[in-house]
Amino acid sequence: MNRRDILKQSTIFAGAALSAGTISAIFSSCETAESVADLKGSGLSQAQLDLIADVAERIIPKSDTPGAKDAKVHEFIDKQVALNFTDEESSMFANGLELFDTRSSDEYGKSFVELTDSEKDNVLTAVVDDFKAITDDTPHIWPTIKGLVVTGFFTSEVGATEALVYDPIPGEWVGCVDLSEVGGLYAL
Repeated sequence: MNRRDILKQSTIFAGAALSAGTISAIFSSCETAESVADLKGSGLSQAQLDLIADVAERIIPKSDTPGAKDAKVHEFIDKQVALNFTDEESSMFANGLELFDTRSSDEYGKSFVELTDSEKDNVLTAVVDDFKAITDDTPHIWPTIKGLVVTGFFTSEVGATEALVYDPIPGEWVGCVDLSEVGGLYAL
């Protein structure tokens, strides 16, 4: 056997080995793992998700750009609670959501989602004022929900492409430029 035949056969063998792994990966990726298929969210009730959606829409309302409901921020928050919160944090978050309905009920005799937009704004202002009045390390729902809403909105496709200036390839393409003009090579 000469060198050319050895290279030819080793190339065929390597290609077959890599192709078999690639084909296996492709076929296995078509199957849905039970853990992914069963992931439905954090266990928040539909009423809590509706409350989150309304609170989120008051934080980032629809105007000439989409709002938080358009970006499905409530679904993002549900997934974040499911995937990133401990059981204790999830429980605290769910209990914290009750503050909105408690304030709504005390002020207007209705749940938060039943209020008019101006009433929702008043309740939201009261919740923020409650947070600002805290002088110790007592946990409060406001910084958590506000942070999740802002993160969920601006990392969504709707928020990134319609509310922000979206440039998938930033910078102008200049094919031939003297390195002295740009100061060196850049890493991305």
